[in-house]
Amino acid sequence: MSNRFQLISKGDSLIIKGVAVLLMLWHHLFGDPTRWPENAKIVWTFPWEWFKGSDPVAAGHSRTGLMTFVNHPETIYFDVFTAFQCSMTVSLFMLVTGFGLGGTKEWRPHWLAWDVFKRARVFYRIYLPSMVLALLCIFLFPPAYHAVGGEVKDWSLSFCWHNVLYPLNPGGFNGEWWYARTFILSLLYVYPICALLNALGRWGQWGIASLTVWILYLVFSKAPVPGFMEEVAADGTMAYWGIFGLGFLLRILQDEGKLEFMRKVVSVDHRFAWLKVMVIVVASCLLWWRIANPFIQATIPLAVGSVMLTKLVRLEGVMMLLGKYSGLMWLNHSFLCYFFLKDQIYGLRYAPLCMLALVVLSLGLAWVTAKLTDWVCLGCMYVWRKVFPPKAKAQG
Repeated sequence: MSNRFQLISKGDSLIIKGVAVLLMLWHHLFGDPTRWPENAKIVWTFPWEWFKGSDPVAAGHSRTGLMTFVNHPETIYFDVFTAFQCSMTVSLFMLVTGFGLGGTKEWRPHWLAWDVFKRARVFYRIYLPSMVLALLCIFLFPPAYHAVGGEVKDWSLSFCWHNVLYPLNPGGFNGEWWYARTFILSLLYVYPICALLNALGRWGQWGIASLTVWILYLVFSKAPVPGFMEEVAADGTMAYWGIFGLGFLLRILQDEGKLEFMRKVVSVDHRFAWLKVMVIVVASCLLWWRIANPFIQATIPLAVGSVMLTKLVRLEGVMMLLGKYSGLMWLNHSFLCYFFLKDQIYGLRYAPLCMLALVVLSLGLAWVTAKLTDWVCLGCMYVWRKVFPPKAKAQG
């Protein structure tokens, strides 16, 4: 059995996805009070603290009083912590995706085209059933329209239609599923480029590193990029390509045995493990907080620190389960907390209870969607074999 060091194992990648989807659920549930029900008051204390005599109204925040908004409270702007949640969530997913694809040794264009098609097919196998279920619910239960930043917008429909079905259009920001298009574009464009560069050997790897650093520092620093590039950079799609390239490059370095020095850093088998994990996680947050361009500094420490912390508290099973269904949870949670069960979820008032309810409901719906998809696929295969039975092989 090989003793080669793995910076991110298959189980670790599921844990990172679980952490990422929890960040995104919290971000969408509490990050923008303009999407809350009109009379929602969220209590930012645990339920048992209220019985000690604390005033839940004083401890709570109304629909417009949660955060300090920029310029005008009625406009959708996120505070620093909310922006951190959103950016780091997508960054963690893109890092894991790039790391997984970085093990590709094949570079022939026709093989890469087929590999991209297979991986995109797996993604749309997740996306399309989610969209169909959402549309069925919307037609059965007509959606309510909500004023957002002075604009009347139907959030239940907006996350269904835009971006993902048009992967060749990298510009524009519409809908709740923009991150999904980010994944598809990375798969269509960045993955083949990185694989072809990797086939060139050392010079190609320098090319991947240069491209990654250019995207991370130029785009994320909001440097002026003219024309088409400016639109893509503002949308955020191209910016996360740098994280994908970073993960791809880390996988190459790991396979070449150049990350062995990290073995002791990520180990949780000694008595100072808790202190080490706290230092890594806090350092990643401080790096993001103090540096204008956060991602290359904070993404890796947060990913590694999250895995180590999960192992220390013995929650690998839970986080891996969330990671397994993270794609479906990301697709369905906005539908739950913005439309279908909006009043019920926010009606729980206590922030931890609201979050717990959304996690359980989103995970349950993801499991049901996955099972329904499997059954539909099996049914289609059964019908196909009945209509077009396989020919028996000739004997002798």
